[in-house]
Amino acid sequence: MLYVEVVGICFLGLMTRLIFLLHTGSDLDAHLWLTKLRRDLGGLKGIGRHHVKDSLVPGIRGYPPLPHAIIAQINPKHWVLVGRLTNLVFDLASIVLVYFLSHVLFERVWQLSSGQFISAAGAVTLLYATSPKLHPVTARLQAIGGRTLGNLLILLYFTCFGVGYLFGIPYFYLPCLVLGALTVLSSQFGMQVLVVNSIVLSCFYRDFVPLLPLLGTFGLCILIPQLGVRQLLSRKWAHYKWYFTAIKEGTTPIAERNSLRDLVALPVYLFSRPREFGRIIFTKATPVIVLYSIPIIPFLLYWWLSSPDTFTALFSDNVIWYLAGLTLASFIAFAITSIKFALFLGEAERYLEYSLAFLHLIFVRCCIVLKQPYEIIYIITLIHIGFVLVNSLYLSSIRIRNNLWPSRETDLDDVIEFLNGRSEQNIITIPTKLSYTLAGGMEETDSRFYYPSMSEPGRGMKYMGEDHLYLYLIKPDFDHFRIHYGVNTLVAQKREVELAAKRGIEYPLSSLKLLYDNEGYAVYNV
Repeated sequence: MLYVEVVGICFLGLMTRLIFLLHTGSDLDAHLWLTKLRRDLGGLKGIGRHHVKDSLVPGIRGYPPLPHAIIAQINPKHWVLVGRLTNLVFDLASIVLVYFLSHVLFERVWQLSSGQFISAAGAVTLLYATSPKLHPVTARLQAIGGRTLGNLLILLYFTCFGVGYLFGIPYFYLPCLVLGALTVLSSQFGMQVLVVNSIVLSCFYRDFVPLLPLLGTFGLCILIPQLGVRQLLSRKWAHYKWYFTAIKEGTTPIAERNSLRDLVALPVYLFSRPREFGRIIFTKATPVIVLYSIPIIPFLLYWWLSSPDTFTALFSDNVIWYLAGLTLASFIAFAITSIKFALFLGEAERYLEYSLAFLHLIFVRCCIVLKQPYEIIYIITLIHIGFVLVNSLYLSSIRIRNNLWPSRETDLDDVIEFLNGRSEQNIITIPTKLSYTLAGGMEETDSRFYYPSMSEPGRGMKYMGEDHLYLYLIKPDFDHFRIHYGVNTLVAQKREVELAAKRGIEYPLSSLKLLYDNEGYAVYNV
């Protein structure tokens, strides 16, 4: 029965995730470029190298290299397919891990049984596998980065640490060093969660021990220069500083998150501006995102308020207390990063992805001990699947809308073909993130590109603030880029030029010599 249950839940989790693989992730082009970079730097052998040879901005593009280095070992035409399949594999591995962890806790540690068709471990895993938080509209499944791998590694890390810490088996701290190092090399968000969780656990228990594996992880990484972690951390710090300034100045879309005006206007937008309503509830308003993504929260609050003494007594168990500490860490990070000054630390709701397993373990144990109707599990699962489908429909609406833009992919392919026929090009793009798409799609070439998000030696990412008026929108002074970077070619996406004009950024394109033009793009001599 145990294996039938876990296979059935994995199948359901696979089906809900396959829906999202039909959509294109917004970060896919950048991840393909990073994979190509890893291939050019030697794949797994060059994992500690981060220098970008074809960049007009000297420096590094430090990004956790492991997932891209692994994918770079295969034929480029299979990168997207294999990258997305590995996302699925890591997610399914997390589901299996959650099931067996739950099984051990309920059957061996707590000796609790649901007495129902679905076991307690099955209930935890069912809720976890179908959670809308693991099916977001952001590119968790569609891109080919380390987001699902990071989640799996964090689960393994804090499972090993928990066994060592709670049951007095210090040997379990040793795998934490390896898992921590793999997290740093695989997922920048996973690394942030690793740091936050360890610090909160240390405060939670008023004990220095939770920090020891963390310090050991970074010590190990820094002592092995071939891993290139020093450069990763240096670039991450530069990114924090630039992002903080951009949010403060309002030159990045993330600064518009959690607007009180948007929250108040939501009921009006539902009928007058349904597209804006969808954009707010799916990408901008973190409290709303959490409410529909984690619907067990109201149930836990109700149980606490209706039976405070009984509910609180459940947390006298040392395992539940540990799970509560990890969950608290995610909610603290969520609360802090929902505030404007801390938005540079990433999307607030993403921190909650890493505590879902722990939160659902607490929920199911409370449900059984408090003798709540087990049907709640099935109802919440249906709610989960409902919101997963709504998320998918939202992405479908975006895809349909984008397809209405005439021949976007064909136009871009034509631009790449035109550029492939030219030599000694120093290319800048509008928007600047388009440079990743062009560089990733072009054949072996001597062209060089103005890339955003590079980290210059001694300057970090200061050039981003100096050269841009808004995220990926350069200032309309082409002489500046010609003099400082040697730019001689501009590729402009017409839709982005129109959007820039709505922000008051007017580009004097008529003053440049037109080299190539189609419905979606134009190429100019600078």
